[in-house]
Amino acid sequence: MVVFLLLLLIILQTGKEGKHILSYSNFATEFISELYEQGYTKREIKEQYDEYLNRCEEEGEPTIEIESYLRRIRKIFQDFEENKIFEQLDNVYNGDDDDLLLKAVQFKKNQQRAQDKARIEGKVFRETARLTNALEAYYMAMIEAIKEVPVPKITKTKVSKKGNWGVVNLADLHNNEEVYGENFQNNYNFIIAGQRLKLLADEAKTYFNAKGVKKVLIAGLGDFLNSDRRLDEKYYQATNRANATVLSAYLLEQFIIDLAEEYAITIAFVTGNESRIDKDNEMSKLSSTNNFDFMIYEYLRVLFRGQPVKFIDPLKVDRELFLDLDGFGLIMSHGEGIKTEKNIRDIFWRYTANGYKPDYLIYGHLHSTFITDYSARSGSLCGSNAYAEKQLNLHGRASQNIMIIDKYKTVTPIRIDLQNVEKVKGYDIIEKLESYNTKSQSKMTKKDVIVQVVKI
Repeated sequence: MVVFLLLLLIILQTGKEGKHILSYSNFATEFISELYEQGYTKREIKEQYDEYLNRCEEEGEPTIEIESYLRRIRKIFQDFEENKIFEQLDNVYNGDDDDLLLKAVQFKKNQQRAQDKARIEGKVFRETARLTNALEAYYMAMIEAIKEVPVPKITKTKVSKKGNWGVVNLADLHNNEEVYGENFQNNYNFIIAGQRLKLLADEAKTYFNAKGVKKVLIAGLGDFLNSDRRLDEKYYQATNRANATVLSAYLLEQFIIDLAEEYAITIAFVTGNESRIDKDNEMSKLSSTNNFDFMIYEYLRVLFRGQPVKFIDPLKVDRELFLDLDGFGLIMSHGEGIKTEKNIRDIFWRYTANGYKPDYLIYGHLHSTFITDYSARSGSLCGSNAYAEKQLNLHGRASQNIMIIDKYKTVTPIRIDLQNVEKVKGYDIIEKLESYNTKSQSKMTKKDVIVQVVKI
């Protein structure tokens, strides 16, 4: 009682300001309660927020923030539902029969449990059906898109199996993402991806030829396709994922042929998080191959069947992979769990404890190059984008890593800058498959479009 009187005294002393605080808070509650009693649903009441703001303005009252408004809706609905339950109990309980009250409460609990179970089962069925339908449509569209891709043919020169190993990292290509420079001075689409891959092949050959490389590992480190689970990603996707899968494979087909003309090629992939098909990001072996990265790998493996290109066993594709390159133990990882040097030591210990002899670790994921004595993190092919700039406060450049490994296990990692490719003649793309769903570059760079995006 004393506390209540003190609060009342404080409110009275605040005068007009205190009046406003009580007034607009109660105004929102009364407004929502009024709509509830008229039979409006939660969704409909949420949509009435603009009307509430107008009414506040007409009454000269302050407004309540949308978050508080939504919390108030939930609270009012909860209170009314609880009152309904107690009213129902009052109708069957005369105050003298405790057993009847307990039975009534148990009945309502069982009823709610059945409703919750039905809702969960319905949700699981709907999501499963949607995923099945989406995958069926994806496979059918991909089969049609594959018809547009030329069959590869490698005119291979005779290459000695003796010599140094070269490793080319392909990390975080994020194909199907369109980046147009707002304040991060970077552009990216399938055409630019083809230019950057061509520059990577040319630069890699320069270093490999200087160091006597004869065998090359193309190490796919995941996230070859961009995610489309978030609104920004849907807005900036170049085409549908079936076409994007085939377009990505076609660019990589040309990249592989380019290198296979001079070196013995081995190809190994791990899968990334952004390319996953399921909504959840699981770590099991089965989930790791439910991934667009794995689909691209399998597509290339079938495409190059009969050609002098070696692919690792698809059963080995996972989030991590250990390869023996003539006695040099190489760990490949997408890198989601690698945040500190300790994480790298833990991975080395884990492989050592299981009987492997690791020498070096390569990974990606963070779109930023970081090279140490025992590990090398590769940058991304797409370069800096709005998420990196505005959410992570990271400004980067498009790049990929290569490595040279000799018979003495000397490893030389090298960063290849791929940012500026205006004068590079890139690999071909199939224009029929690059049918953009999003806006053209000229429209995307207009200032009024930026304002529209902010409003959304």
